[in-house]
Amino acid sequence: MLFRSFLTNYPDQQSISNSTLIYDAQRSKYVLFGQASVWELDLGPSAAYSTYGAGCLGSRGTPALTPQSGSAPRVGTNFVVQAGNLPLVGPAFLFFGFSDTNYGTTPLPFNLGPIGAPACSLLASGDSLYPIANILGIGTFTLPVPNLPGLTFYNQAFCLDPPANSLGITASNAGDRKSTRLNSSHSSVSRMPSS
Repeated sequence: MLFRSFLTNYPDQQSISNSTLIYDAQRSKYVLFGQASVWELDLGPSAAYSTYGAGCLGSRGTPALTPQSGSAPRVGTNFVVQAGNLPLVGPAFLFFGFSDTNYGTTPLPFNLGPIGAPACSLLASGDSLYPIANILGIGTFTLPVPNLPGLTFYNQAFCLDPPANSLGITASNAGDRKSTRLNSSHSSVSRMPSS
């Protein structure tokens, strides 16, 4: 709707068919080059997801948590994370929380080595625990992103993996995401000055 408004409000409607619209990824803006002017559409901050920390070696490699291709934590959409290198069968679950510095009174990261999972660490608070559908070693979890722009939350995948260590679990790296909404309250349309 905002994009349609941008094109509709473009002042030189006669020459819009001869204009070029590009996306400037470096500045996260759309730029419309008209015959006599240049206009920008700034959609505001974008949704972001990044991974941090390291997983620990399991029976099929080190589990890795990543966003599913094309998925971003935008308000009003479903965000999908994927855990790879899980055992071919068996339960897996996702820790979902709001901190990467503490889990209750326990500081994070928390080393799981002393309880039987060497080189494994708890990297994200587990304020909620969700099962992950594990299909042949790849697990996915779909999260409907709530209408709370700017909300940052953290997640980490775990799976039962008895051959891996005496605790019988392995852990992935962790991810954090900041959700955003793309709407007119975060965006602007501006005409570039003539040179």
